[in-house]
Amino acid sequence: GWARALSGSLARPRRIVMPDLRNHGDSPKATSMGYVSMVEDVVALLDSLGIDRCCVLGHSMGGKVAAALALLHPERVEAVSVLDIAPVAYSGQNGP
Repeated sequence: GWARALSGSLARPRRIVMPDLRNHGDSPKATSMGYVSMVEDVVALLDSLGIDRCCVLGHSMGGKVAAALALLHPERVEAVSVLDIAPVAYSGQNGP
C-alpha cells in the first residue's frame, strides 16, 4: 500500500506504524479522550513493538498527540511532524 511506497521513497527507509487512536477505527473504546491518555497509548504501542525512538507524524488530533508525545517523552521522539492543526488550546479541558 501507500505506506510501503512512502517508506521506500524516504532518504532512509522507515518502518511505518499507523495506529488508530482510542475511540477511533478498530481501537478499544475508552471513557477518557485526554491527550495524556492517548500519548500513553502510543508509548505502550511503541513498547510492545520494541521501538525505543521514532519519528512521529500526526494529522489533526493525531498532530496534537504527536506534539504531546514529543513534550512528555522527548527521549522517545527523534523527530516530529504536525499536520493540519492550530497550535492553540481549543478549551481549558484540552492539552497535556
